[in-house]
Amino acid sequence: MVIFLLLLIAFTFGNSFEKLKEVLRNTETLKVVFVQKVIYDWYPKPDVSKGILYAKRGERIRLDYTYPDRITIISDRKKVYLIHYEEKKVYVEDMSRNTSPVINSLLFLSEPVEEVFTFVGKEKNEEEAIILRPKKKDENLKLVKVYLKNGNIEKIKTYDGKGTEVVIEFIEVKRNFKPSEELFKIKFPDGFRVFRYE
Repeated sequence: MVIFLLLLIAFTFGNSFEKLKEVLRNTETLKVVFVQKVIYDWYPKPDVSKGILYAKRGERIRLDYTYPDRITIISDRKKVYLIHYEEKKVYVEDMSRNTSPVINSLLFLSEPVEEVFTFVGKEKNEEEAIILRPKKKDENLKLVKVYLKNGNIEKIKTYDGKGTEVVIEFIEVKRNFKPSEELFKIKFPDGFRVFRYE
């Protein structure tokens, strides 16, 4: 769920903080091809993942990791389903177990986004970065930087309370595509073990 939150932040804040509501209102579906790097302060090499995010406003999200492991994550706002193809396991978790106020606010748009984040400012080096800080205390997300190049989102960086940095590079972004009927359906592969945390 965190990856979806981060992509949503980048996509919506990319145009500018002031245009956030308009962008959200005019986005019914979203497809993002990305490369994700998780950098730990205690480990010399980052964990690198690749995947595609699909989102349908107010309904479901689907996240297909294609590298290094094939994993699918689908949420229907009530439960999160994680299918790990190599392990042949399915994990089902109730959304009520999520304790992040920032994720709750943004993922389900239960509060206006401008009430969840403070626009801290801009950083300019070779790239321009928009800096955001959550208004609510949340160990999962302390700071967000959205990097822009020629007005387009190039990547985002996030920092949590334990010193972990997540870098998400955008390869392709597509808005308002027409998803197939099968895309968001929950299907457990035959022979997979199911673990429920509800």
